[in-house]
Amino acid sequence: MNNESFFKAIKNHFPASEYKNWRKLSSTRNTVYSADINGKKHIVKFYNKKEYNTMNIEYNSIMHSTGPLNVTETPLDEIIINDTEYCYKIYSYIEGTPLSFTYDDFYELGFSIGTLQKQWVNKPKPDWLPYLTLNELIDKPLLSLKAVLNEAMYNVVYNYSTRVKSLLKDSCNPENLGFCHGDSHLLNSVKTTDYGVVLFDYEDSCYSFPVYDLATAIWGTFSSECDEDVWHGAAAGYLEGLSPYTQELSLLPYLIFARHLWWMGLHADNMNKWQLYRDYNVFFNSSYELLVTIATDLCCL
Repeated sequence: MNNESFFKAIKNHFPASEYKNWRKLSSTRNTVYSADINGKKHIVKFYNKKEYNTMNIEYNSIMHSTGPLNVTETPLDEIIINDTEYCYKIYSYIEGTPLSFTYDDFYELGFSIGTLQKQWVNKPKPDWLPYLTLNELIDKPLLSLKAVLNEAMYNVVYNYSTRVKSLLKDSCNPENLGFCHGDSHLLNSVKTTDYGVVLFDYEDSCYSFPVYDLATAIWGTFSSECDEDVWHGAAAGYLEGLSPYTQELSLLPYLIFARHLWWMGLHADNMNKWQLYRDYNVFFNSSYELLVTIATDLCCL
């Protein structure tokens, strides 16, 4: 979609007297703008109509969770641009600052994840919330990576992945599953004055191993040379936020592996569409090296 025609279409769709100061924030998995609506800043997220279920997952996850992030109800939530149907939702904009790689900031991130999950303890899985299965975490990424890794690298990844899948499968019982944000790394959170660390981008919300969210938060630090103390902060905050309930953290290394494998598979599927890296060979080589490090140093495989 041409950015200029997209922007022109949304400007024509929303009344200029109420919607002002549009600013594009992202256009990778969906198209996200900020806008001032009746004098207050909001986030407007556009999805291709084919992704309606994803939009609905995010909408329902926010509606069923307490916190400062909320949804603005609008009479229309569909728009046609160049004969393509889009749907959208409008969310409150949370003012804040990025997290730093410190014990305190990641304690707060872990605390927010635990607090979010505590709201869902003992609640049945709603029909609109999908399972994040081992097929999604392990099998599908492996299939995608077969096309981008050389044979030797793929065989190593396959062997580690089957071992991790076997270990996770042993714990894949209904009583061990619960609500997950699904993408709870530091770039999907913001540090606020009034609410601590606030999570946003709920489009990957799912029903899976709750510790997967903590695994994602820790995985999100691997691009930085931070101290292990940061990881301990995330884990301590998570358990405190979840209290008086608790979670067994023994699966944490394997879920960090699964998260990174999923991430590699996501890029393998979308590299031609997103074109985020100048040289994807470099990206997959470095990602492979990190996956092996996770397997050997964290999972002790």
